[in-house]
Amino acid sequence: MEGMSAADYAIPRMSILQALSPQVQPQDPKYIEGAKPGMILDNVGEACYDGQEGILAVLVSFRRAHLEWYPRDS
Repeated sequence: MEGMSAADYAIPRMSILQALSPQVQPQDPKYIEGAKPGMILDNVGEACYDGQEGILAVLVSFRRAHLEWYPRDS
């Protein structure tokens, strides 16, 4: 666990920036220099990619899990 930061535990998510997104508002603390509506945002690295050019994404795995709880006495 040595050398790990919050970014190492974050779940990566890509989102499309919109005109009211905090990342495109210069007065907002979450502002990212050069971010514009229509760009794709990587929430972990806070990197923005051109929305017209797009990105290549490779899904590695998916696992759906359903938990069922039982009383301890069972």
